[in-house]
Formats: sequence, C-alpha cells, structure tokens
Amino acid sequence: MRQGIKVGEAPTLGMMRRELLELVRHEGAMLADIRASLDRIEGHVDGMKTGSRSLERGVDCFRRDLRRSVRKAVREALKPLKRKR
Repeated sequence: MRQGIKVGEAPTLGMMRRELLELVRHEGAMLADIRASLDRIEGHVDGMKTGSRSLERGVDCFRRDLRRSVRKAVREALKPLKRKR
C-alpha cells in the first residue's frame, strides 16, 4: 500500500526511504519481466535456427534423392532404345 506524503506534511527521511525502496522494488520487478521476455524471445530464435538447419538438411536430402530418381528414370527410359540397336 502506497501511502505517500500528505498535503501540508514535510517528508521525513523514513518516508523518503520507503518511497525510494518501493520505486526500486517496482523497477526490479519490471526488469525481471523484461529479462524473462528476452529469454523467451531468445528461445524462439534458437528454435528458428534449429528449424532452418533441419530444413536445409531436408533440401539437401531431396536434391540427392531427386538426382538418384532422375538417373534411374533416364536409365529405364534408355533401356529399350539400347536393345533396339
């Protein structure tokens, strides 16, 4: 509960200390929230990096498999032509 200084009342050292401590606690809580948010964001970014690496590996496998499939299809298509000679 924030009492604060009442109108017409001079602030005492104790009142000023309490007010300052309350502000520090509030700022500390805000910083903790910001830090937690940044940690979550870093986690998402790391996940995206991992996902992009997986995607790259998938594309590399697709290229390799596509080459094999094309070679096989071409060989199969040329077999009848080689027999006719």
